[in-house]
Amino acid sequence: MKRIPIVGLCLVAAFAMSALAAATASAKPIVTATGAGSETFSDGTTISWSIDAEVLEKTTAKGQLKTTGNVFTGVELKGAKCNSAGAAEGVVKTAPLTATLGFINKATLEVGLEMKSTNEKEPLAKYTCGETAVETKGAVIGTIGPVNTKIGPGEHLTQQFTQDEGKQEITHFEGGPTVGLEGQIDGGGFQAVGFQDPGEIKAPPGETLEIHATTSGTLEIVTEPLLRYASCVKVSKANKGKGKWNDKLCSKASKGGLKEGEYEEGTWEQLKKKTFTGKNGVSTLDAYIPENEATPWAGGTVVGSITCKNGKSAGQITGPNTSTMTVTFASCTSEGKKCTSPGEATHGDIKTNLLESELVMVGGKVAELVSAADKETGESAEFSCEGLEVKTFGSLNGLVTGDTEQFSATSVQTFSVNAKGGQNDPFTEETPEVPDFLVSKSTPPGLNLPSGENTTSTLKGENTKIV
Repeated sequence: MKRIPIVGLCLVAAFAMSALAAATASAKPIVTATGAGSETFSDGTTISWSIDAEVLEKTTAKGQLKTTGNVFTGVELKGAKCNSAGAAEGVVKTAPLTATLGFINKATLEVGLEMKSTNEKEPLAKYTCGETAVETKGAVIGTIGPVNTKIGPGEHLTQQFTQDEGKQEITHFEGGPTVGLEGQIDGGGFQAVGFQDPGEIKAPPGETLEIHATTSGTLEIVTEPLLRYASCVKVSKANKGKGKWNDKLCSKASKGGLKEGEYEEGTWEQLKKKTFTGKNGVSTLDAYIPENEATPWAGGTVVGSITCKNGKSAGQITGPNTSTMTVTFASCTSEGKKCTSPGEATHGDIKTNLLESELVMVGGKVAELVSAADKETGESAEFSCEGLEVKTFGSLNGLVTGDTEQFSATSVQTFSVNAKGGQNDPFTEETPEVPDFLVSKSTPPGLNLPSGENTTSTLKGENTKIV
């Protein structure tokens, strides 16, 4: 069944917002990084660099990626450091680029990647090396692979741009026009440029990455969640008896006998009911002054608390690893004062804004990363405790049990805190550099304080399993 952490009391504010933005960006990045590379002009001039990095995103075209620009570091020409206008010494940034897949040899499924300026009327890069001005334009093709191989965490695809004495090894896709790089130094006229650059392409956080290619011409970039919701569904009439399972929980394996093999695992889209409801017991949220401002999620001295006697929620699965919901907490008080959201008829009820959740891994365990659905404001709830106005923001991880190893209509999420009020499980394996924690923005006096939530949520809906 669908689960989403109950984060009605997610109190997040200013200094947590940068982490929230990083953790909940709408498009997940495909990261490419290389070691040393170079470009060689036809007159023998060579410009080298130590690192070339780019962050790519998928476009609406199946075989295309885009980037706001590659960033080269350690760039130099004949010992002189190079840099783009406004960049640090040794740093050159290209214009926004488009990367398009193409067949080098369709019969053998050899695939290449063409890089060029998104705005073809603009140069790829303009920069200076000491007193020397350099400009490059055009497009370049390199190999990429392996194809039809799904990669996940710790794995990578390999891209390779290769040249020899200023001549690019691959200059066109099968049946396509010839392309190449050109460059000029100090406005002396454009000449051919060879580009040498090896690279590793990594999957987006929490997803797998695959280049799908067929000899019939299919060529696309496929990303899928590492974790996803599965359904247990009846097989079609045409496949009756061919399913792997005999029961609606997909727990009893078929042995091929009569009236067996009626069920199989399916996708979230095959769920008859995608909605779910939930209940919480006593829920508490403690705001604290952080012991260490460098790690505000770790806890500190608790200076204020909100307690709600119970809660209820309603939501729905919205994607292979996502869901949305709202939560209403009841009988909420702080220092004897009732806390109520605007528009709620019952004093003491706190109702969240629309929340969204994504399946993640935390310390080898399945969890849900929850944040406000409105990414522009990041506001998950608003309420008043008889004069104390509170707005909540941010993200929170809750551990999931119940449907992680078997199909179940019930799941339980647990949010816990440490002895100093800090939220447990602040880091996901997908984005280990970004902490997920809560902060309350309270007026008066206008303080932003990190907070920890302690609650258990039981959710019920269709039989699902996280796979």
